[in-house]
Formats: sequence, C-alpha cells, structure tokens
Amino acid sequence: MAIKPAGVAASLEWPAKANAVPRRVYTDPELFALETERIFKGPTWHCVGHEAEVRNPGDFKTTRLAGIPLLVDRDEHGQVHVLVNACAHRGAKVVRAACGNAARSLFQCGYHLWTYELDGVLTGVPLPQLMPQDFDKSDYHLPELRTETAVGLIFCTLSEEAPPLTHYLGDTDFVEALHTMLWGGDLEYLGSQKLVFQCNWKIYAENMSDGYHSRVLHAGARYINGPPRNQSMWETKDPSHGKYGHNWTRGHNTPPDSRGELRDASIVDIVAKPCDETGLTPANLGLIFPSLAFSDNNDGLHLRYIKPIDVGSTEIEFAYFGRAGESEELKIHRARTGSNCYGPVGLITLEDGQAFGMVQRGAQADDYGVNNILAGLESRRPPAEFGSGGGEANALNFYAVYRRLMGL
Repeated sequence: MAIKPAGVAASLEWPAKANAVPRRVYTDPELFALETERIFKGPTWHCVGHEAEVRNPGDFKTTRLAGIPLLVDRDEHGQVHVLVNACAHRGAKVVRAACGNAARSLFQCGYHLWTYELDGVLTGVPLPQLMPQDFDKSDYHLPELRTETAVGLIFCTLSEEAPPLTHYLGDTDFVEALHTMLWGGDLEYLGSQKLVFQCNWKIYAENMSDGYHSRVLHAGARYINGPPRNQSMWETKDPSHGKYGHNWTRGHNTPPDSRGELRDASIVDIVAKPCDETGLTPANLGLIFPSLAFSDNNDGLHLRYIKPIDVGSTEIEFAYFGRAGESEELKIHRARTGSNCYGPVGLITLEDGQAFGMVQRGAQADDYGVNNILAGLESRRPPAEFGSGGGEANALNFYAVYRRLMGL
C-alpha cells in the first residue's frame, strides 16, 4: 500500500527531474522527525554492530537508533541480543558505558538498582516488600528488538513490516561480496572512534555513492597512494541493489610501491591483500540503506554506523576490524591504516567533513535552487558506464527509496 504524505511532506514539492533534490530535505526539522518515523522506525534494517564486537559472553556495546538507547550483548549461551537500554521501572539508562563486559553476566540500573540478565530478564529488585502485592518480575523485562545477522553483522529493526534480512540485502552477488570482504564474518574487533559531523545524515549517506568528489576533492588521497586528480581508482559501481537503496562500489587500490608524498607511508602499505595480475589489490565501499557504510581500502577494514542526532548533525562511529588470528603487528597496521586514512582525523575524512559542512550551510538557500545529481547519468554516457566509479548516479537510487518510504 502506498504511503500517503503527511504534514510537511505533503507540502514539499519534489522537482520533476528525479536527479534534483530539494534542499529542504537537509534543513527542515519536521521532515527530520518524519524520517525518524518512516525510515528509522520504518520497514528497514539497521546494523548496530558486528558479532566480533561482542565476542564473549557478557560482552556488550551501547548505541542508539531513532533516538532510542540500545544495548547489544551476548549472553552466556552465545546468543546475541539487541535490547532497549531503558529500565522498566523509571526509564533510566541501565548501561551507561560505551562497551565492556558485564560482571557476573548482569546489568544493574544506577537509579534504583534493578538488575537484569543479559537477555533482558529482570532478576533483582531491592526492597521487594515495598512493591505492590501483584508485582511480578516477569512483567518488567527490557524490550528486545527483532534481530537477525548476516556475515556476522548484527541488524535490528523497529518494524514488524520489515522483510526478512536476506530479502532486504538483495541479490546473491552483493551478499557474496560482503561475505568475501568480511572473511565470512571471522573478524577481530580492533576498536572504535566517534565523530559528529555538522551535516544532515543524508549528506553523509549519499557521499557513499559519489565517486565524482573522490576524483576532484581528495588531495589527501594522493598522499595515501590514491589516484591523481581526474583519475578514478574504481573500475565498477554496481547499481543492481536498487529495491532497498543499497550501494556497492568495487574497485582497486593503486600499487603498493606508489607511495605518494607521505614521509612515512607505512599506513598505506598493503601487506595483507594479494595483488591480481595487474598488480592491483581489490577494494570495496558502499552503503546498506539507510545507516551502515562499509569500506575495505588498502589494509583497513571498517564499518561506519550512521546515527542521526538532529536535522543538522550526525554521529558516525568508525569501527575497525582485522581477521581473527592475525599477528599483533598486522592488527596494529590495520588499525593505523583505518584511523589515519578514514577515521575522524584521517586524511580523507578531514576533507569530507569540511565538504559536508559546506553543503549543510549552503542548503539554507532552499528557496534559491536545488541540489543536482549529474555526474555519470545515463543520458551523457553509454549504458555500460552508467553509475561508473567517477559518477554520482547511484544517489538517484538512494533518493528513489527515500521518497517511497517518505511518501513523497
């Protein structure tokens, strides 16, 4: 059944051209609230972690989705849970730490000391004689979200209408690519960093479809073995996962002996990936709509969890991984590569962050134009080049799904 526009969405006139995006979608708080309801609480799946982040019984991490505090953990039986991190008594956050291991496999609220097991079951209440006569602990558990995993990625949804995860992720090629990139899910978690960008979440998400900027903006890329200006490092961009808005770019890194201009180029040494017959190493990046970006460049493998804060600010959590069983030296190399290239103060992210802020500030001119998606459109290129790595055409797919979910 088609979703009908409501309130502010009903008054938003999307341009006749599908490649024109009204700037109000980046600046209107009412639209942001509608996105929370229809996209983040709607029939979509959101990656909130990888099983490697909660490898052992009692391991946990905290995060949020649509403003709701969440607790991701593994219980003593090896089962992963995604729980609402709010005490069933008076609503206080039960777990305040970013991550850790629950002592004695229990979580305790800091307000009235109600205690929960790893599966969210309430086990302890101080001064039970003060509770009503019909009080039953089994009525007061932490709500658990619908959760599924794929290649170790932990997905949850706030909607019963979301399709099965295997259907949501799309065709076999995409799932096989994730399986290859993530070594079948056999990862070791190396750590995380967080950064708040002063931009709307869609500006960050659509950037994962933008190979155009990587060819003209990133001076930093040339310091880390990247391609010269106006030369793309990506061979293909596959737009075949369009039903749910995902984007996947496959490409290659430049040869490891091209060390750019860095005085110490060890962060871009490629020591863990085999080269193909051309002397290049494979690379992947993309977006699982709407809130997981992934990147496999050089020897750095990381996930980026996209967490909207408000209409003009977005938190990104960069989580770095290595392959289980690797040497300590290689783990350190992977963490340095991921952080120094793509982390909060990485050579690439510093440039992206400035650009995102400029787009957000420019979007205030919503009465004086639209944002245009142009590079790589089929009308200007042969079909075989549609969505090529140097273009931005896959953002059209992102906004087609966005408009459908929003009822625009």
